[in-house]
Amino acid sequence: MLMDIVMYLAAADTEYFPLTWDICADFMKRLGTPVKVVPTSAA
Repeated sequence: MLMDIVMYLAAADTEYFPLTWDICADFMKRLGTPVKVVPTSAA
């Protein structure tokens, strides 16, 4: 699993492997650390 993620990240700067938020969130979930986004307003 870790090798899959590293290989994807190595090619993420090409047009064939876009690095989107969904992909990053999936990587974190697979690593056991799900990402939670909490929107806040600027004061």
